[in-house]
Amino acid sequence: YLGSSYRLVEFILLFIIYYKAFNRNSVLKIFIVVGTLYFAFFLFNLFFIQDDKVNFYSEIFSALIFIALSVTFFYQLMKELPAIQVYRLPMFWINAAVLIYFSGNLFLFTLGNYLITILKSNLIVHYSFHNLLSILKNILFATGFYVSFKKTPKDPL
Repeated sequence: YLGSSYRLVEFILLFIIYYKAFNRNSVLKIFIVVGTLYFAFFLFNLFFIQDDKVNFYSEIFSALIFIALSVTFFYQLMKELPAIQVYRLPMFWINAAVLIYFSGNLFLFTLGNYLITILKSNLIVHYSFHNLLSILKNILFATGFYVSFKKTPKDPL
């Protein structure tokens, strides 16, 4: 349950970040519905479907949600273009991290269920790749935080 708790907290925090990044009151209802559906599915899956296994179905659902959010955010970023050099926006780096991490995880967790049930694999290679994705995600998050604290020449003192 500890790993599942981590995933739930990660989902909530990233979901809040995306809600703030979209910066529109019109998306509040969508976020509430999607968040409630995910939470209900997460608990149902945790206690009834995959109670004694790795919680792959919730991971897949979470990955699909965050891939959709990141692609939508990139579309909004291109449409509105709040800065000429988008790599100076912290949310650009955070969004890139989310897209890379959850796209890789979608593949890994979809394949992971097959590896455990059919091939009886011990998942060492699976989690090694997952850890590489996590390292890359954390590097991109750190880049986003660095960019957010870096003063540009136009910034007031």
